[in-house]
Amino acid sequence: MSEFMPIMIDLENLPCLVVGGGKVARRKVIQLIRFKARVTVSDTKLEPGLQKFHSKGLIVWKRKRFSLFDFWGQKLIIAATDDPQTNRKVCRLAAGFGLLCNAVDDAQVSGFIFPAIHKQGSLVLSVSTQGLSPSLARKIKRELVLRYGAVYQDFVLKLGRIRKRLYRMEPDFKKRKRILNRLTNLGPDELLKMEEDKVEEWIRDG
Repeated sequence: MSEFMPIMIDLENLPCLVVGGGKVARRKVIQLIRFKARVTVSDTKLEPGLQKFHSKGLIVWKRKRFSLFDFWGQKLIIAATDDPQTNRKVCRLAAGFGLLCNAVDDAQVSGFIFPAIHKQGSLVLSVSTQGLSPSLARKIKRELVLRYGAVYQDFVLKLGRIRKRLYRMEPDFKKRKRILNRLTNLGPDELLKMEEDKVEEWIRDG
């Protein structure tokens, strides 16, 4: 069985090809669009949701059956048709061109897989079972979403601003780490209520 290492990839303006125009393809397209990828969909027809994305200019539609020429200029491939054999074929061909490909129904032929993802501002939660049980990954993700609610979006932003300020004010790495750990351990409610002069005091006192 393949082992997949979790990494965070900058997808902004990255050319991504989705082979397939059905509901499964739509779910993958939604994830790619959320992270600002440049998405092309290749299929003879699109389901209604993908048609709306196309009409709004959010995706490029190649109204045709998949061919090797569709790989041209693409960096990431997702095989999302309703035919497992086609998905495997697309991934094997992509691998021959040195392209990473995900087959939505077969982790073993995939160069990468999609975890269950929840994005809330700069906070991104993801869970994977290495493709063994996507339903369990989604269940655990839902539990995490309840645990880390909307307040964490502002919490992350404030910690990010403090971290930038701290890097300008405090050259000592260990001291910066200690201060940031103390602020993080306060939790979102307490930190978000903290006035700026109090934050400055924390930084000065270390």
